[in-house]
Amino acid sequence: MSLALRAIRRPVLPMLAIGLSSLLGLLALGDLPLRHLPDIGDDLVEARLAAPGLTLADTDLLLARPAEDSATAISGITSVSVTVAPGAVTLSLPLADPSQADAVASDLRDRLSALKGSTDIAFDVASLGPRSSRQMLAARIALSAPDAAGMEAIHDRLLPALHRLPGVDRVQADGLTRPELVITPHPERLAELGLTQADLAATLQARLAPSTGGRLDQAAQGALTLSLAGPVPEADPAALGRLPVTLPSGATLALSDLASIHLAHRPDTRRARLDGHAAVLISVYPQPGADLPDLLDRIDAAAAAFTRDHGIATRLIDRRADSVIAEARATLWALLEGGLLVLAVVWLTLRNRRSVALAMLVLPLSLLPTLLAMQALGFSFNIITLMALTLATGIVVDDAIVEVENIHRHLATGQSAWQATLTATRRIGRAVIATTLAIVAVFLPVAALPGMAGRYFLEFGGTIAIAALASLAVVRLVLPALAARWLVAATPPATRAANLTTPPPPAPPLARLHARALTLSFRHPLLIGLATLALIVLSVIAVFRAEGDFIPAEDRGRLTFALDLPRAEDAATAEARLDALTRDLLALDGIRHAAALRPEEDPTRLRLILDLAPRADRDPAAVIAARVQALLDTQPDLRARHLGETGRPQAELLLTGPDPATLDRIAAEAAASLHRSAALPNAALDRALIPEQRLILDPLAADALSLSRDEAARSLALLTRSADPIARLPQPGRAGLPVILDPGPARSLLLQSGDGPLVPLAAVTRPELTLTPARLERQDGQPVLRLMADRAPGQGAAEARAALTAALATTEAAALGIHPRATGDAAQRADLMAALKTALASALLLLAAVLFALYRSVGQVLVILLTLPLALGGAMMGLAATGQGLSLPAILAMLLLLGIVAKNAILIVDEGLSRIARGQDPANALLTAARLRARPVLMTSAAIIGGMLPSLAGWGEGAGFRQPLAIAVISGTALSTLLSLLIVPVLSLQAHRAGTALAARLRRYAPA
Repeated sequence: MSLALRAIRRPVLPMLAIGLSSLLGLLALGDLPLRHLPDIGDDLVEARLAAPGLTLADTDLLLARPAEDSATAISGITSVSVTVAPGAVTLSLPLADPSQADAVASDLRDRLSALKGSTDIAFDVASLGPRSSRQMLAARIALSAPDAAGMEAIHDRLLPALHRLPGVDRVQADGLTRPELVITPHPERLAELGLTQADLAATLQARLAPSTGGRLDQAAQGALTLSLAGPVPEADPAALGRLPVTLPSGATLALSDLASIHLAHRPDTRRARLDGHAAVLISVYPQPGADLPDLLDRIDAAAAAFTRDHGIATRLIDRRADSVIAEARATLWALLEGGLLVLAVVWLTLRNRRSVALAMLVLPLSLLPTLLAMQALGFSFNIITLMALTLATGIVVDDAIVEVENIHRHLATGQSAWQATLTATRRIGRAVIATTLAIVAVFLPVAALPGMAGRYFLEFGGTIAIAALASLAVVRLVLPALAARWLVAATPPATRAANLTTPPPPAPPLARLHARALTLSFRHPLLIGLATLALIVLSVIAVFRAEGDFIPAEDRGRLTFALDLPRAEDAATAEARLDALTRDLLALDGIRHAAALRPEEDPTRLRLILDLAPRADRDPAAVIAARVQALLDTQPDLRARHLGETGRPQAELLLTGPDPATLDRIAAEAAASLHRSAALPNAALDRALIPEQRLILDPLAADALSLSRDEAARSLALLTRSADPIARLPQPGRAGLPVILDPGPARSLLLQSGDGPLVPLAAVTRPELTLTPARLERQDGQPVLRLMADRAPGQGAAEARAALTAALATTEAAALGIHPRATGDAAQRADLMAALKTALASALLLLAAVLFALYRSVGQVLVILLTLPLALGGAMMGLAATGQGLSLPAILAMLLLLGIVAKNAILIVDEGLSRIARGQDPANALLTAARLRARPVLMTSAAIIGGMLPSLAGWGEGAGFRQPLAIAVISGTALSTLLSLLIVPVLSLQAHRAGTALAARLRRYAPA
């Protein structure tokens, strides 16, 4: 006796097990964390190296290249990207598997430590560690620019408090300043006394050096601490001005007689302005596994506590995590609405309240244990798993529909509820098990994908596979037992005999149409086979050649623009112009706040962040973005670029070549081609130039004055390292106050000649002003240049990339060894599609093995497998008709469609093979099977389509992700269902005849 039949007679134990797991799943519902995307982990390791004072060329030659060569040998990485700026190097190592992040970071740290001992320059590792390339902002806190005490409170209280919050990965503050004591020497006074600025710096460093000492253990008197240092002045300009300085003649003067001293506030980060006023903006980024609602509550509490303790008002101007929470709620509503529509389909089909109640009961009994398994596996609520649960609703009800409809069919023959349930459970068992295993076979290899693709598919495929298995347990162990005891016969016993002599009612028009189409299909099997083959080929080609965004664009209520101002403008002029622009932007409808971030090292390159009003009170973000771009285009000498959600240009192509000069020339030609064709607006190269002043030493003048190069280099070092403190004055309970020596303009520097007198630097050098690259980029040792542009209105990612590639093709790039590379979302999508091919091949092999184990027929297995691509073609037709690309949600939908189509085919093939096994003619058996299984197949397809209708409507947050998935599911399910009802019986019959003929031929040649 099978387990299902045993459960009908003894249902207590299965019901207790399912009920207990459902109760635990209900408890897990409140414990699952809420995130935006699955925890993809840290997919790259990044290291920032600092060597202040080096030029761009020296930084590249002496630091970047040795570090790059050292990192190339690390295993577990896919490439090595290097960004070089004057005195700074950033190494980025994308990981093949995010689980290896800590090992790769440790290996890189060891290699950089070894490099310190072998290189000729001193450098510091400013930061090193794993991070995520898709890290999103949780919230942004704004504070009106406070005074010095307020800045100190932010440094010492608010930032550490935010860092300590559970779930916080990093905190970035913009607009902060740090106090410092600035010493500006008087060149004329130093010349009178025979001192150079370098001499004064050396004297002050020695005079203000921290104390040295140690610890002496004495047997009799205990421990004694020894220190040796002169008296250090207080952290105050007046106190520092009284510091005695010994002159070369032996005389002593106060420092204030040689230099002016004042307290300044140096920008510690990028300068920030909010709505036209100076501000401090603090961005809080969550850890990959953080629960966003809890994290937002903690951030709110920390900001409120800071305001209460220090009287500085704080406000959260960008609660990006709120949009994620809203997306989750909208998806949950779509799930509930879809579930109600699914139940409506069951009611309209069966018209039986008890059957609808059974189907309704299957939903929680299947989904709640799924939540329990999700908690045990470390899954979370995110847009991927919530959509998986929405899709699982249709799968769960599918199983219930097949079981209940089969019981109803046997009840209609006059059997009692008990006998009808036993018969139906026995006959449908293999088909239900096969359909569930088909879904598991599709998603199991996908969930086991390595790398980042596997992180996305693990939670999606795992959730659906778990829900399918839980549904199988419920419909086989619980639902039949309830049906046998609760359902009633379709007709009373007294009228059954009369019904036997009454002619059956005429078939519905849809059934008659299906019967005629089936008959026609059976008459032309060759035509059906050729048409099926053509659909398969076209569907597969369409899927793997289609383009689209990796993650669809979403209206999250914020816009980001990159602004380039003229380099002739000074900081004050640029700030005034920015404030005027901000006022114009705030006058536009739908814009609530305008924040601007300006790096101190390059004040002409700004980042503009616009926070929009709630969606119900404004136009779509794309409409507002067009208005903003139009306003920015009217500004003279201003270049503005609309950035995507990840902070990168909307259209971007990474170019690599053998040498920088050739790469620069070809990229410029491609950009010019884009300008001429107007295929993409605002095309340009990401090639920032900064002014660089060079001082050319006159060798003849230097020799005449007996001036050594070492002496000139010692003085010039004051200029290149003027931001580095020469000392730190202690402050009680706080970090030491930096002391900065500002040597003044280069022409005022004094040099010590070999003959004794001091010489101004201007006497032996010639200034030269040039434009030099702000940074260099390399990938895997090759120079990199980015060709970027905006998208035209209504233009998709695929069209934009095609336009960039076409512009490059107009040059001689290929002949010169210059190649385009995908970057950002395009690179992730390419990796995903490559991994998906392998996963699909594995899924098909696993599905074939499962089906062969159940049916022992290679031909029937091939029939079921050949119907799978039919769903892909339907999905692609729906996406093309609605203008959607092949994005991540569309790919997720296609994976589900493979399971749905296999399920429909299995129901028909299983019934046909069962009838053939009972002696019925194969053609009549498969014709009858197609007619009998048409109702459950149509019901299950209608249930899945009904469950997707709320997501198709595009209401609420996250509609940009849900809508492509719903379009693909609905169009793919509709087309594949219609084709399956016509194609599967024909192909199954031909497979049976071929198998029978082959078996007869083998028996003929078999030995007696």
